[in-house]
Amino acid sequence: MNKCGLSDAVLYRAKFRELSTGQKERAKLASLLAEKPSLILIDEFASHLDSLTAMRVAKKFGEFVRSAGITAVIVTHRKEVIEAMGVDKIIYVGYGIAKVYDSIRMQR
Repeated sequence: MNKCGLSDAVLYRAKFRELSTGQKERAKLASLLAEKPSLILIDEFASHLDSLTAMRVAKKFGEFVRSAGITAVIVTHRKEVIEAMGVDKIIYVGYGIAKVYDSIRMQR
């Protein structure tokens, strides 16, 4: 759970229904990672988190999936999440186009 930003001691004692929406999302993410999948597809996993928490969770998530050899396909509109994850490729889809970039700087 620490890998997903759930290191607060209260979270270990609280019932799931007592957690905030953001805490619930992080708990679900931790549960998913515990299954050790080879591929993860996630849509807006940081949408219920403030910017600083989203970046912290995204960084830890990115480090974990990289070290575990997990392929992750993440959908997000938050640039700070993409930057924190240190992604290998970005597929930008919008305004009738789709482009592939090798880094957050969006260089082809």
